[in-house]
Amino acid sequence: QILIGGNLKISNTWTDPFSSYIMSKQMIRYFGDYVIDSLKNRQLKVSAAEELNDPFDFALTYDDNLSDLPSELQSEEPIQLVHMYHNIHIRQYYKNPHADFSPVLNIQDRGHMLKKCLEHTVKDMIGSFTKLLCFSSSKISEDADILMWSHYGHSHSGYRLHFNSEILKTIGGMHQVNYTNKRPILPIALFDNDDAPDSLLVKSTQWKYEDESRIIIDERKTKLEPESGFTFTDLPAKALLRVDIGIKPKSMIADELINILCEEPYQHVELYQTCMDDSMFQLNYKRIYLSHQVS
Repeated sequence: QILIGGNLKISNTWTDPFSSYIMSKQMIRYFGDYVIDSLKNRQLKVSAAEELNDPFDFALTYDDNLSDLPSELQSEEPIQLVHMYHNIHIRQYYKNPHADFSPVLNIQDRGHMLKKCLEHTVKDMIGSFTKLLCFSSSKISEDADILMWSHYGHSHSGYRLHFNSEILKTIGGMHQVNYTNKRPILPIALFDNDDAPDSLLVKSTQWKYEDESRIIIDERKTKLEPESGFTFTDLPAKALLRVDIGIKPKSMIADELINILCEEPYQHVELYQTCMDDSMFQLNYKRIYLSHQVS
């Protein structure tokens, strides 16, 4: 170990972040400079579904086969069916509060209209009210490491935090995202069924490198910050296990981060510096020992 000041020591041994057993129990999340406020305030920013960067997220698609519905509902107009289950006025979607759907003569047309009503309404409803936290597995493939830092770690100037997945589950239910090339199509008969949310955890295989899991959060566990307009949920300090500093952080932010980790309740947290490998296109991680961690 090489002493680099009264507060820090840096290990001369590289670590392999993809082979440690304990990593399998961790989830990771990338941060920018706002990591300081997150740790100081012990909170995580919560996303609304409509803020996600994939337009297919939470965009359910239904078939248009009304024969799947109970016979007593097949004669109902789409506007009445949707309103019956969701208490949402779909007429707003058609920009005509007095729209008359009675000219829709056949079951195929009504099925197609109901399909479009549902797809628009459910995405709008879920996008507005669903709050979630997104994480990746700490065992993401080595090939994806540079990409993840580039896309979510503020072009390698940010930070990657590792969390205990079991403690995170106290915030809300954690669900792993499934990846496929084909969008799930729900039967219209399921549009009020509790099984429908399962399709909200399906993404294209193009996103597979993220190895994502999501925590769906009870709105009662969130709080809106009026000044910023952002929504947050409490972060149990003991859930944080490790912090990786990006390749090119702002020195002032990194210094403040180190000071935070030197104090309770974060003295148990391990700190690593990310570095470029000398011969391969890969990232290496070097342990930094804080003053209270050096015997």
